[in-house]
Amino acid sequence: EKDLTTVVGSDDDIEEEGKEINEVIQQQQQEQRYTTKRPIFFSGESHAGHYIPSMMNYILHQNDKPTNNIQINLSGAAIGNGYVNPYYQYGAAEFAYGRGFIDLAQKQDLDLQELECRRLLDEGNLDSWECFDLQTDVLKNAFGKTNAYKPSDYDMRRVELRKGPRDFPPGHKDVERYLGGWEGKLYSESMTVDYADVLRAIHAEESIDEMVIFEECSDAPYNALEHQDGLGVQDDVVDILEHESKPKMLFYNGMEDLICNHVGNEMA
Repeated sequence: EKDLTTVVGSDDDIEEEGKEINEVIQQQQQEQRYTTKRPIFFSGESHAGHYIPSMMNYILHQNDKPTNNIQINLSGAAIGNGYVNPYYQYGAAEFAYGRGFIDLAQKQDLDLQELECRRLLDEGNLDSWECFDLQTDVLKNAFGKTNAYKPSDYDMRRVELRKGPRDFPPGHKDVERYLGGWEGKLYSESMTVDYADVLRAIHAEESIDEMVIFEECSDAPYNALEHQDGLGVQDDVVDILEHESKPKMLFYNGMEDLICNHVGNEMA
């Protein structure tokens, strides 16, 4: 048997992730954890914009097959600052220039670098430093390369140590302790709740047996799918919106996020 807590990040192909999620939901419906009439919604942010449309499109295609006996009532999704089309979203020069973090000469240099990134994507290279460095270089230069501080790539209004632990979003370490039982100097000692009791209360105890420990931003899914990082899923979004079942899609953007900034998202 499979559980939602152990699926994402277990495969190295986006389509395989869709297959796994489809099987898990069907399995849970067979076990009568919920009826097939209950609407199902996906939600997520950042790289979820990569995974969710692909997963949803796979489920819809399975629903359309005459041989499919278990229909999933896929009703929609909410995606915040979603990473949908890397061709337009790797770059951050226009966003950073508009916010005053880089000057015109730096923007022009990054624009040229972005053209090289797009050339590599057109050739099928979906995992290149030419693309990854487009945002890294913004952060390196925003306060000067020798400065001990840098803006947060999740909220450019915030400042954090260049080599220190990430402190955004506020309170995420408390959530990790609550759901994952994490300990150490970064975690509150005043929290006495047993995380295993929490997981049992939300029916996620399978993750304990599978030794899957909750992290606010786990590397496992990204690492498994890094070789497809530059693969756009905008066609999946179109298929979902045009599907006869009419799933509802909400895309929303925070204005201060660098990684999936609103300029790239609007172009995507």
